[in-house]
Amino acid sequence: MLDLKVQQNFNVHHELASRTRDAHQSLHHHPLISQLVSPSLTANGYQMILSCYHGFFQSVETRREQYAYWAEFSLQSHIENLQKDLRYYSIDQEKRPSISLDWLQCKVSILGALYVLHGSGFGARVIAKQLNNTLPEHPHHFFSQNTNKRHWQQLLNNLSLAVDTEHRFELLVSSAQNTFYTLGRTVK
Repeated sequence: MLDLKVQQNFNVHHELASRTRDAHQSLHHHPLISQLVSPSLTANGYQMILSCYHGFFQSVETRREQYAYWAEFSLQSHIENLQKDLRYYSIDQEKRPSISLDWLQCKVSILGALYVLHGSGFGARVIAKQLNNTLPEHPHHFFSQNTNKRHWQQLLNNLSLAVDTEHRFELLVSSAQNTFYTLGRTVK
């Protein structure tokens, strides 16, 4: 088994970003998610996306809590901001469909999902600007939430600490890819 900690020039974050680029880009071309940066986004489309995001973030957070891993990277503030936005539409989130997250079964796989969801805050800034133009009267708490750079750096540091073998790195990559693809399948 390859020991990644002794490999010089192995940057877990850069390798992970490279290996998940296609999965990440698939969301940029998703028929509904891509509407977030389109001037043709409708209020109905926006609320549907928010509802799906809420269900997905809540499902990942529930899984994280079940395993009691990575409390410092809780998604609770994201979920609360989604709930604030959804209250505007009077949407009952208790009736959301169940989302299968079978691949989230260990500390490394959960960290992979958290990497994707916390990292999404960087792209959310672009979305928030477009939403302010397209749907200015609608709430944008979720997409306007800034990513805390210190918190993000702490997550990246934990990637390097948690992934010390090739097997764990592959598990991290698989989890991040599954997170991107499952989010895409969830938004419909």
